[in-house]
Amino acid sequence: MRRRFLAAMVLARCASSLRLVWRATPLSSLSVSGGDAASFLHAILSGDVASLGERAHAESCLLTGRSAVVDLVTVARDGDGFVLLCEDRGRVLAELEKRVVAEDVRISDHEGVVFDVTEEPGPFEEGSRSPGESLELLARRALAGGPGSARRMENVWMLGGTSLGGAGARVAVLGGSHDGDRGAWEARRVRAGRPRVGFEFGEGLPDRNPLELGLGFACDASKGCYLGAELVNKMRKAGSPRSRLRSVALDPAPRRGAWPAVDATSLD
Repeated sequence: MRRRFLAAMVLARCASSLRLVWRATPLSSLSVSGGDAASFLHAILSGDVASLGERAHAESCLLTGRSAVVDLVTVARDGDGFVLLCEDRGRVLAELEKRVVAEDVRISDHEGVVFDVTEEPGPFEEGSRSPGESLELLARRALAGGPGSARRMENVWMLGGTSLGGAGARVAVLGGSHDGDRGAWEARRVRAGRPRVGFEFGEGLPDRNPLELGLGFACDASKGCYLGAELVNKMRKAGSPRSRLRSVALDPAPRRGAWPAVDATSLD
């Protein structure tokens, strides 16, 4: 009995030592509203937007007609409209606007700051400190909501789950600003194997479809039709993409800017 009591005390101390780690992301936001907003986004994005309920969000891909990934987009319902969190806001906005024909759809972009927040033990890492006590409370609400949850309080969105995978939350402050560096988020996303616009895909780089980039989770397999779906569905039926993004840990780490020599025949 005494051992159980001591073990409970240790666990309680460990829990109390957890602190919120804030990582400023390169994500920004768009708003899509109007009577046809749900059907429009459902036809364009790879996720099941039409079934997205209140206080819920999901990851989705915006693809070209040839199934190349334009961006990974977080979609959250906002009443009859939606808020979209993406990295390449300019290109996503252009891709959406050119596909609006006669639908009742209004698209607007606005400045803002988006954080990925996790609860972790240990010391703070550089670039990961809290942006303020008021947002701390909202972040804890997002963590309590669990993955896929979405809540809004005025200009702040609280989303359960992060773009880095695993337990955490995302806090989007629409109209806010933050001058902190994004080094902590960048290091974490590389370790997590999350592809990023301008690094693993995007303009000026070879076209990659979501299965090659490990973004198949953002493409609803039960959804029959969306922009770029044909090649994704064919590749799923074939069982394996032509290539696949992999993370490689090198020891010792190469000098910054150097290209390490890797024997590709030894990689699985």
